Amino acid sequence: SGSVRVGLRVAEHAQFSRKDADLIYQANITLFEALLGFSMNITHLDNHTVEVQHDAVSSPGFSKVIINEGMPVIQGGGTYGDLIVMFDIEFPKRLDEEEKALLSSVLDEEELQKIEQMILKRSISENLGKLKKPVGHTLKARSGVESFSMVNMVDLSLRIPFHGALLEWSIFASQPGAIALQVWRPAPAEGDFPEHSYSLIGETLLEPEAPGLTKIQLRKQHIIICEEGDYLGWRVEADSLLPYDSLDDGLVRITKSPIRAADLGRTEHFPFSIARSYSLQAKVVSVALLFDERDCGGERVEILDDSVDFCSLRFLTGENVNDRVQSVLLPPGLRVQFFMECGATDKVDGPDIDNRASPSSECKNLPGRLSHIKLIRS
Repeated sequence: SGSVRVGLRVAEHAQFSRKDADLIYQANITLFEALLGFSMNITHLDNHTVEVQHDAVSSPGFSKVIINEGMPVIQGGGTYGDLIVMFDIEFPKRLDEEEKALLSSVLDEEELQKIEQMILKRSISENLGKLKKPVGHTLKARSGVESFSMVNMVDLSLRIPFHGALLEWSIFASQPGAIALQVWRPAPAEGDFPEHSYSLIGETLLEPEAPGLTKIQLRKQHIIICEEGDYLGWRVEADSLLPYDSLDDGLVRITKSPIRAADLGRTEHFPFSIARSYSLQAKVVSVALLFDERDCGGERVEILDDSVDFCSLRFLTGENVNDRVQSVLLPPGLRVQFFMECGATDKVDGPDIDNRASPSSECKNLPGRLSHIKLIRS
């Protein structure tokens, strides 16, 4: 008779991994624990507790070896490997006054300034990385063939994370055809709309000529200005060309079918949901939004680059922007220098607002009268 062969596969653990007889444990510590020392307890695989202490400064990539706390050594006569604890330092976005006071008890002023600069540079780097990352799913061939027709769809996993300008669409098409790529905004709560209602605030027609990757860069007059919290979507006609995968991280809402194409500004109800991921991406860049009222209210002007002359720019009402602007909304990853006097000058005689290290958009009030601005992203 034949033999029965049994194969075993070790399941992954959330915090422990194995290298021969050694166990590797991933632990997080705060910046203050890294600078001031720490003590922690680790619950081992068999639920016994291992105490880990460290009284010195911990640098990024720091690890600590606990002897004989690993796995049994095969044919090792009862010996064990080691437990290697790898530490990842969690940096704050910025230091508040209380945190500065705590660190100043163990650091001199120069060392504290170095820590603040390191935190600032790290936060800026993280935000710049987020700004460069497209909003969307991986562009690849997928097995799903669309079964819906004459519906609008919005993917709630494709949320635009900051105020910005949508400059480019990309899809992986399953066939030639045409598709309307859209940006939807949650309907205002005071509008008495049903749950999962969204308003269409931008749309681009894309017509791939062949299956595969297709991109379209928007001309300046067709750029879609997005707000933090907007979502990407599209319209499905009779022959859809967007492939999808089921049981992925997509969270897609669908309108009733059939439904006519929505006009810009129209609010639609999306009562149905499916778990799918479609091959769709959008490139969104940060913009500064200037408002004619305090606290980012009233009319607004979107600033895409440094070329805008506010001395000649007008609001929709026809009034001068530089006489009325009172506040600015800055997305994360952006620093803006303001120039007040009309005419060419390199002297920054207005506010210098730095939001590169912040994870969210910030509203700042301004003294009024602007000439031009300088955008800094690095």
